[in-house]
Amino acid sequence: MTSVVIDFGTSSFKYGVAGDRFPKKLQCSSFGDPWNGEDIIDWVNFKKLINKIFENLCLDPKECKVLVCLPVHQPYELDCKLADYFFNLLKIQAIYFCLQPVLSCYSFGRLSGAVMEIGHSMLQMCIIENGFSISDSISCDRLGAVLPMEYLQKEYKKKGVDLNLTQAQQLLKEHCHVSSDIELESRNVTPVQVYGYQQTIALGQEKFLAYETLFNNSLLGSNYKTIVEIFQSCLGTIQQSQWPKFLSNIIISGGLSHAIGITERIRLELIKAYPQNSINVIKSSQTKRINEDNSFIGASILGSLVQFKEKWVVREKFLEIGNKAINICYRVDKN
Repeated sequence: MTSVVIDFGTSSFKYGVAGDRFPKKLQCSSFGDPWNGEDIIDWVNFKKLINKIFENLCLDPKECKVLVCLPVHQPYELDCKLADYFFNLLKIQAIYFCLQPVLSCYSFGRLSGAVMEIGHSMLQMCIIENGFSISDSISCDRLGAVLPMEYLQKEYKKKGVDLNLTQAQQLLKEHCHVSSDIELESRNVTPVQVYGYQQTIALGQEKFLAYETLFNNSLLGSNYKTIVEIFQSCLGTIQQSQWPKFLSNIIISGGLSHAIGITERIRLELIKAYPQNSINVIKSSQTKRINEDNSFIGASILGSLVQFKEKWVVREKFLEIGNKAINICYRVDKN
């Protein structure tokens, strides 16, 4: 029986077979954006997307198990709807739900850590201990690549250049970095000429101030929590005596983890916030693609383990007791 991994992303679904090193991807926009990062808003097109996944894998759902990778803010009620859909309509044999930050932790070969999953528009954060997320520590905030992109759009609008989101994303990826010393860089700005955005534009302090929006909310004139404030709230949910254990084991994953300088900047900010502790921040030392695919990689590893066999929620059990069957996926009973 084949174990299929489906990783729900804001802009794309990643999928493959357990044991695969890298996922395949389907853009949500190609199916009318049925998933908004929090809920399924168009079940008709969502079903088309899932059917396309099995079609591309040349697999019959009736002969598969499905490991579903979900964001931390996914409501339990949607898990139940998904279980009903996969079991009763697609007739799969087994299912398991797992949170993306937990899977990212697994991809680093660890069972415990403080995980920051920084994506396109969301920062998922939670404390993971012995393979399970601590429920009180789970948070999901609008903080990701979308903020630096909005900053670039706003600043260049003042200069008469209208950047769309795609152009802002390209500018961010190719020309911007995270500064480890914002005051020093501000005193030594060397503008560069960037071409291909309807006109030539000069990129000055924007090349390091764009990512500064993650650490300083005044740049966008908003009161959202910064990445350090979110981390402090998350860590504050556990006993202070446990802080050293997780401050020395901070994992950064997600698409924005590949931004130049972000790991060092987060480390420096946390040293200021926790001066009496040893701070260790890690991300994948391999390719940008691996950084973006950590949750899928963790799921691919998990689904291929012989020891994981007893964790699957099997079809017969779900048909017998309903939604209670999927509670095996969680530390606590959801009902």
